[in-house]
Amino acid sequence: MKAIINGLLGRQRKGVFLDGKVLVDGTDNRGVELLESWASFIVTDNEKQAKDLFNNESVHVICGDRTSVEVSSKWASLAACVPEDETEFGFYAYRISEFGGMIVYSYENLFSTDDEYAMKEHFKRCRDVFGIRIEYHIQEDGKRYLVGRRMHINLLTFLEFDDFQKLFVEPIVDTSLVETKVKFKFQPVWSRPEKFSEKETPQWKNDFFFAAEATSSSFFDDAVKPKFLGGAIEIPNHEQLAVLLASGAIDKEVTLEDGRIVILKGTERLSTKDKIKYDLEGNPVAKIEQQVRNTLVYGLDMTNGEFFELGE
Repeated sequence: MKAIINGLLGRQRKGVFLDGKVLVDGTDNRGVELLESWASFIVTDNEKQAKDLFNNESVHVICGDRTSVEVSSKWASLAACVPEDETEFGFYAYRISEFGGMIVYSYENLFSTDDEYAMKEHFKRCRDVFGIRIEYHIQEDGKRYLVGRRMHINLLTFLEFDDFQKLFVEPIVDTSLVETKVKFKFQPVWSRPEKFSEKETPQWKNDFFFAAEATSSSFFDDAVKPKFLGGAIEIPNHEQLAVLLASGAIDKEVTLEDGRIVILKGTERLSTKDKIKYDLEGNPVAKIEQQVRNTLVYGLDMTNGEFFELGE
């Protein structure tokens, strides 16, 4: 699915809604790659995957399935999924933007090409419920996918089941054999979802936020006491705290929420990376050398006598 999605979006910044299953292909654990040019929103019921992605600031991830998360509808420029059933397919299909939004999905759990009735029911649901026109039948690395585009429902009334069936009779495009890019002339419009969260925050997320808050507060216990003017100094946010750590401004023992006493030392690592600038058509027009600042925080656990890396 990697080449298909890259062909659909190019390198332009878009809102991509991903089923966690598309990030792993089950053979070598290398599925779809997350690009910096994407605004990536991911739903996964794999807690380990959610924890790993949660540490990546460039993506938004929630842990759960379609029944345990809240995600607003009709906002994504592209949804990619491996649905277990028609209900899960509908969950992702309903999130793509009203006009031009695209969906790429595996259909092996939805219907068999030998079952005409099941195929017809899926076609009717795409057309009449979601306003999706299925336009491509594509193969990649031995797996088959359908690609559809959301249109105004009045434009779909002329579509017949025969149009859908023809996709499975015509020669299939194999993106793993040739450098094939699937592009639409119509550029989808997307907006960030108003709702994107678990209905009930998992305990490991709560532990992360509580630990971060406890660490920040313990640095500045003295600073937040009322001063002679009657006010208090506001606790720095995480970005400001990182700068203070890296500059060496903070040098004291810190008591964490779990009772451990640690000493933290910060440093800053500078590096550069090449960033490609693209025009509206997705064509590269310039290469920019961008400076990257990484804050590295190391600690000594005075309770256990262990060194550790707090984060980057």
